[in-house]
Amino acid sequence: NISLEGYAVIFAFLIVVVIKRGTLRVKSRKIVLTMLFALMLMLSIRILADGGGAASNKMLDGYLLPAIFAVLLLGYLDAHSLPKVLKTIYVCILISAVIACIEFVIGRSLFFHDYYMANIKWYKSVYDSTVWGVMFRTTALLGHPLVGGTYYVLALVYFLNTRAKGRWIASAAQAIVLALAIFSTNSRGVIFCAIGYTLYYLLKQKKYFKLSMVAFAGLIALSFIDFSSLYNMIFSRDVSGSSVSVRVRALG
Repeated sequence: NISLEGYAVIFAFLIVVVIKRGTLRVKSRKIVLTMLFALMLMLSIRILADGGGAASNKMLDGYLLPAIFAVLLLGYLDAHSLPKVLKTIYVCILISAVIACIEFVIGRSLFFHDYYMANIKWYKSVYDSTVWGVMFRTTALLGHPLVGGTYYVLALVYFLNTRAKGRWIASAAQAIVLALAIFSTNSRGVIFCAIGYTLYYLLKQKKYFKLSMVAFAGLIALSFIDFSSLYNMIFSRDVSGSSVSVRVRALG
């Protein structure tokens, strides 16, 4: 329960403030400042979009408490413990990604189908739309496909920056699972973020050969692709463009 997790963060933060007399030990100001900038940007967009309705438990649970939790992790876990925590989180996300791949094949939630059909409107809409040939959007252990997609992209970032050299079979398997899980969310934003970060990583690491191979493979694939059919197959839930128009109106 995310609210229970949030209460734990609040208590931990208050204890730290009392014990440390209001000071937080943070090793990297650059990381914290970057995170705070991103947080303030998200909060500003939320306030501009929702006005007075922005102040809600979702603002607390979804934005502020995870940021405080991240600061606590960065400040009080040592160099030996923090990688263990991150690896544990990654393994949990990877397990969910495997389940997402299975759900993509069977076309329904593996564990919560009956409960979701009875109680979750968006899931019923997603499942019923498969009758018309729309690709099922996987939920796995994380619920809404966009939530799952966010975690899969985070796992991809972790994987690219920490994968062990020489273990190419294990690395290839993890890369395939994460790629399929990201694709199974049927979310353009998630897919584009994953592609964008992968290209950014290759450029940053100066892996120009791998980048050129990816680009070459992409060019070959493009020569055989019917873009209209591909778009309708992947994003047939929005062939009318209504999903994009909602975002344009929100930005307006």
